[in-house]
Amino acid sequence: MRRFRTPLSSLGMMLLVLSTGGCMGWKTVSVPPQQLLQGDHNIHAVRVIRQNNMQVDLFDPVLIGDSIRGTPTERAIQRITVPLSDVRQIQSRRTSLGKTMLMVLAVGGAVAAYGLLQELNSSGY
Repeated sequence: MRRFRTPLSSLGMMLLVLSTGGCMGWKTVSVPPQQLLQGDHNIHAVRVIRQNNMQVDLFDPVLIGDSIRGTPTERAIQRITVPLSDVRQIQSRRTSLGKTMLMVLAVGGAVAAYGLLQELNSSGY
């Protein structure tokens, strides 16, 4: 059996490796926002669900007095401040193992299917 090595299969393998970094999802946190944001928990992003059910995503959140302050996107400069009294629920962004496994399987399946098609094409069928 001949091994194939094409630029597209190399790209597929690279995508497979990169996708193992994980798919992100939001998980509700059961601790108060003060406890979540205090200390050295290295929280990169939170989703604040306000009393009026509006969602606000905050990146690089910090607790300042009685408010949570962060940026609306990872590259934004302007900061948003949400009073703790307006927070109904808080979620943190986490890697989802299930989504990551699905991505790995999908990319791996696509690379395998491409390889099989290449093999069938080169063997003269």
